[in-house]
Amino acid sequence: MKAGLALIKAWSAPTLSIRHVLLLITAALTLMIAFLAARDLLSNGERLNRAHELRDAIAVSDLLFDATGKISIERDLALSMLQASDAETLESLQEPLSDSRQASDAAIATALDALHRFPGSDLLALQDQLRQRRDEIVAMRPTIDAALSVTASGRDSALASRWEATSTALMTDVENLWLGFVRPFSNDDAVLTQHLRYRHMLRTITDYTGRERSIIGQLLSENVNPSLEQTAELLRGQGMLDQSWRLSRLIADESGLYPAIAAEYNDAESHYATLHDMTREMFYVQGARYRGVYPIGPDLWFELSSQASESLAALRDASRNATRAYLDDMIAKIERTIFLQVLISLLALALCGAGFWLIMARAIRPIDRIVDALTRAVRGEAVDFAGGARRDDEIGKLTTVLDAFQDNLEEVRRTADELDQTARALEEEVVVRRGAEQRTHEQLERLALLHQISRAIGERQDLGSIFKVAVGNVEERLPADFVCVCTYERADNCLKVERHGQASAARAIAMAMTEGALVAIDANGLSRCMSGRLVYESNLTDLPFPFPQRLAEGGLRSLVAAPLQVESQVFGALIVARAQAEAFSSGECEFLRQLSEHVALAAHQAQLNEALQRAYDELRQTQEVATQQERLRALGQMASGIAHDINNALSPIALYTESLLNTEPGLSKVGRGKLEVVQRAIDDAARTIARMNEFYRKRDAALELAPVHTNVLVKQVMDLTQARWRDMPQERGDVVEMRTDLTADIPALLGVESEIREALTNLVFNAIDALPLGGAVTLRTRSTTGPDGSSVDIEVIDNGHGMDEATRSKCLEPFFTTKGERGTGLGLAMVYGMVQRHSAGIEIDSAPGQGTTVRLKFQAATASADQTGAPIARPLKRLRLLIVDDDPILLRSLRDVLAADGHAVTSAAGGAAALEMIDGAGGDARVFDAVITDLGMPGVDGRRVAAAVKQKSETTPVILLTGWGERMRAEEETPPNVDSIVSKPPKLAELRAVLAAHCSANVQTRSA
Repeated sequence: MKAGLALIKAWSAPTLSIRHVLLLITAALTLMIAFLAARDLLSNGERLNRAHELRDAIAVSDLLFDATGKISIERDLALSMLQASDAETLESLQEPLSDSRQASDAAIATALDALHRFPGSDLLALQDQLRQRRDEIVAMRPTIDAALSVTASGRDSALASRWEATSTALMTDVENLWLGFVRPFSNDDAVLTQHLRYRHMLRTITDYTGRERSIIGQLLSENVNPSLEQTAELLRGQGMLDQSWRLSRLIADESGLYPAIAAEYNDAESHYATLHDMTREMFYVQGARYRGVYPIGPDLWFELSSQASESLAALRDASRNATRAYLDDMIAKIERTIFLQVLISLLALALCGAGFWLIMARAIRPIDRIVDALTRAVRGEAVDFAGGARRDDEIGKLTTVLDAFQDNLEEVRRTADELDQTARALEEEVVVRRGAEQRTHEQLERLALLHQISRAIGERQDLGSIFKVAVGNVEERLPADFVCVCTYERADNCLKVERHGQASAARAIAMAMTEGALVAIDANGLSRCMSGRLVYESNLTDLPFPFPQRLAEGGLRSLVAAPLQVESQVFGALIVARAQAEAFSSGECEFLRQLSEHVALAAHQAQLNEALQRAYDELRQTQEVATQQERLRALGQMASGIAHDINNALSPIALYTESLLNTEPGLSKVGRGKLEVVQRAIDDAARTIARMNEFYRKRDAALELAPVHTNVLVKQVMDLTQARWRDMPQERGDVVEMRTDLTADIPALLGVESEIREALTNLVFNAIDALPLGGAVTLRTRSTTGPDGSSVDIEVIDNGHGMDEATRSKCLEPFFTTKGERGTGLGLAMVYGMVQRHSAGIEIDSAPGQGTTVRLKFQAATASADQTGAPIARPLKRLRLLIVDDDPILLRSLRDVLAADGHAVTSAAGGAAALEMIDGAGGDARVFDAVITDLGMPGVDGRRVAAAVKQKSETTPVILLTGWGERMRAEEETPPNVDSIVSKPPKLAELRAVLAAHCSANVQTRSA
């Protein structure tokens, strides 16, 4: 009671003294001990209640476990009877089946009744499902009994499977109910959780042991070999049993359960191993077959399996007893803990009461006396702190110290006066140090800003962004009212404003100093800045020069101009101004000087980067040109390899076509027109092959350009491509409309007609390929006049799918195609080669979905050029000619057309035959007026033939007829002993002209 009153008095006091604090601490300790004791008692009480619930829950789980075992026994007995064929087996199992049914029903009912004490929505749902499954089992029992009353052959074969599935589902439901029931209790104690897991392993072992006993018992009773399915089921069960035995032993060791069940465990495991070893060779080997009677009978098997089941039941009971013992021990420990906590709490409360009394008697009352003495001592009274009695405890020591304190009080007061003087001196020193720290802080901020700006401009590579970063940071962070960067224009001796700050835009407009504006340099501060010096004007209103006055009119009063200088050369200035006069400190001026150096260096670096980029771009362009030339060289080498064979194939066609046109006056107009189209096509093909050797080569002076009638050429192209734009699309059911837009009286263009016709043919083919579903192709001609004179334009226009920019930029490159395997990538490349040789122009306009327009621009022919023409060669008199070639078709066609001109023609099929003819002429090659020979022939080539002819007769002309003629003439590679070169396919007029040029003297000599 006294302690409570003292506590209330201490708590209600306006201020807390030491004695009040001691009282409160004592009371707090007492309350804390009482609280902790109550909390521990409540916690242990809850643990005790939970332990009792766990014991009840384990009992219920045992019931569920027993129910699972009883159901397993009923399932296995019923399966064995359904699969048995002899009446003796059925009769021996009938009574155990009835007992197992009653046991399983009783076990399920007992377990369900016990579960009512543990409510829960999940458990209720599982119980309802279990009841439903039990009803299904009960409903199937009469069906099973009926099936057992007939012979094995009369039973429903699917009944055993349905019974196994339904009973197994019932066991699964019981197991799920067991798992759902014990799950909330599994987290209460780790050891108990291991006990529950061990019980689950025992249930699995019991289940698979029952299945194994049923299958083997049936096989032994019927004395039959196991089927593949039965062997697989036994092997699967064996694997599960082996794994379950290992896991159960591991769980028993981890939980400490094994010592309590060691004897029962070893006995059950021994029975399992004995049964398995006894039946391994008979039933656990795929394809095992026994002839005669099994070594063991069904009675012995059921006796041994019953012993194994009894050992499992003993192991199950032993584990149950161990679990109950563990729970009983845990409950006893909790009860002992509660008892000890009650005793400790009472003892602690008694100690707190004793401590409270000691504090009051030995501390609080003496302290009150000392406080009273101190109060009187402060008033100047003489006091005795000991109160007439000296103590040896802490209070006594305190009174001694207080007596000494009273003696030294005066000395302390003198010391206090000295400390006051020292404090005033320190205050003055602090003011000085703060000023220095402020200046240092400002300098560090400027250095940080300089570092930030330097890093920002160092990351940029163009002058605009460098100036923008520098101006923006100075304007915002320094700060300043107007900032700009100017570059020095040496030619005009002025500054050009390159960039000003965003906040300075209004002042820049007012002062006419927007970006791009020019500021004249006079004899004021700007001229000094351009000489490389930092300029600071503290008051602009006092300066009479134009530039300071312009800034003053804009409301600015102070200015700093820092030169942008690299390698002693000033190329600009950084202008910073403020609205107040004398607004810049020396530190800020130094900051701007350093910043200008960084900006100048970054700007110089940007200029160097731009120069380096330009040099790199030029180098890349040079490399691209070199790469393209290398591609063209490779293309020319490849093309020359196939030119000879194609020219050989074209030669007979060209000779016979030209011969028919010249020697058959009775041809119809239609027939002659078709032959002329064939002749043009042959000429175009021959020129194309000739140009393949000089692909992309610039036109030499030897290329003869002649006037070409533009509109006539366009119509010829339409005739040549008619099959592609009319016939072939119609076969697919598509329509390609060919349109023309020809300018009347258009002047002739200057070029090679066959090359232009071939190029236009390729463009028309490309246009048609761009119209897979049909469309329109337009051929347009027009005449234009430009700075370079008159030109003739030919356009090929389609409304197809068009090209994107990437495709358009590559479409003229060799072997580039968008047609897949159908395209060669040479069409537009050859068109471009023709344009280069004619010094013409090509323009391509295209966009996806907008079609494509290809425009060829040629030089217009002059009137004088339009009147030029080549003379027509006339046939010579009769000549004796020797023609040599390894191609029999070409040899025959050449002989025919020359014989038609009246010449005596002798043919030799190859170089070796020609040498024999020359030698057979008696060593006189003058028997022939001329020799026409191929160049490339097996064995003896044209060079050896020419040498043999010249050796016999130096005056006999040798004419080399070859598919490489165009290339050899272009590269001036005329072989020795050859008088003239004629390209394949040969033209009859060209042959006549060559023969006329080289054989007229021989003919005249022979005539004389």
